[in-house]
Amino acid sequence: MKRKRLALLVAFIGLGLSSAAGDDQPPRDQKKYGPMPWHLVDTWWAIGQETPFESLAVDVTISDPEQPPMAQLLVSEMMILANAAAAVWADKHGVPLLFRTQDIELGPGSSGVWTKPEDIQAVVRQLGPPVMETAPRRHASLGVAAYAPITSPLRRYVDFINVEQMRSALEGGGPHFSREDLERMLPELAARMDAVGQIQRFRPRYWKLVYLKRHCRERTFTGVAVDEAPLWVGLALPEVQIFVRAHREMLGEKVRPGQHFALRLGKIDPLTNEIRVLEAVSEE
Repeated sequence: MKRKRLALLVAFIGLGLSSAAGDDQPPRDQKKYGPMPWHLVDTWWAIGQETPFESLAVDVTISDPEQPPMAQLLVSEMMILANAAAAVWADKHGVPLLFRTQDIELGPGSSGVWTKPEDIQAVVRQLGPPVMETAPRRHASLGVAAYAPITSPLRRYVDFINVEQMRSALEGGGPHFSREDLERMLPELAARMDAVGQIQRFRPRYWKLVYLKRHCRERTFTGVAVDEAPLWVGLALPEVQIFVRAHREMLGEKVRPGQHFALRLGKIDPLTNEIRVLEAVSEE
């Protein structure tokens, strides 16, 4: 039975890839999209090898490789390809799945490779958060006409449901859940996904704050103005790729996007996600 299921899943991938490659029509009158419109440079962090796990003196290092490992890029692109192929195949064969959608219009000039914080922030402002739906729609920031996650069934319940839907359909018994069943699941699934997403976002930020807390008394950090409001200015810290806020009077009356400041940081509490800017001096 295990060999049969494996063969069915391999057959599905073949069917999905051939459908994605050979069918020029996007699902149900959706606009066809091209390649992924941008790639954001990421940071890496590591915990010192010599520090005992029980020790409170954890040493965190931050690095910013010039190019991500090729294996990581290949795995990421293949996952996007497999998930997009699953969406195309399911729509073509009438198999209900849970689709991750971002049905928005990207403004002109949004495609590219962005490394400057002010440029990244300008593009991010155009994006709406992806949502989970039972109807296939485009995922604009991935550049695909439809997207159904299937590649991580062991760690994501949505992927597990989608894989079970495909397995049941490929074995000839029809999908396990109807579209109405999936719609009834959506509120609870969405709430859980939001909670998991917050943990995923907070986890790297926590270790970055540990790093900043360790070094904030001995040095300043470059902050780049990327956003502003009447009372505060949002600054990106490129070294660790996080955002902080500073009172406007601390930076002066006129602040432009991309302006660099040397920031002296004060109280930092990784557990409560608290970070304060004590002083900002223009580097220009």
